[in-house]
Amino acid sequence: MAQRAKISSEFVLILFDIDHFKKFNDTYEHQTGDLVLSHTARILKGALRSVDLAARYGGEEFAVILPESDVASGLALAERIRQAVEAFDFPGQGQALKVTISLGIAGYPTHAEEKMDLIRKADVALYQSKKRGRNTSTIFDPAFGTTPPEKH
Repeated sequence: MAQRAKISSEFVLILFDIDHFKKFNDTYEHQTGDLVLSHTARILKGALRSVDLAARYGGEEFAVILPESDVASGLALAERIRQAVEAFDFPGQGQALKVTISLGIAGYPTHAEEKMDLIRKADVALYQSKKRGRNTSTIFDPAFGTTPPEKH
């Protein structure tokens, strides 16, 4: 039986998505939504260290892995990303558009030692950001439970 490699250091997973993106696409059309996604990706890339990993996780959702980081530094980065997106003037149809994001943060091994559990907990924290009014960053707390809702 193959042994799993042990991870010897902390890391953080941040999941985030663009608030009310479906409504945004319905209002401004998908081409404008695509521009929002590409500009959000550029903002994200500009906020990361060279060792950090970022990927589009689906639809309007992004995942960020921060090696050698704890949840406090993960929250600090999440807030920098959130504030940069909120301050950015996204190109629109003749006018600048404003966009916000909601972020969920979970750490290894602080919150989970298995990858699916870590993803689930970051997703639960993301949902809590949405529940708290959006445009915020939330660190996972066991009091939230461990089952994310079907839809944000």
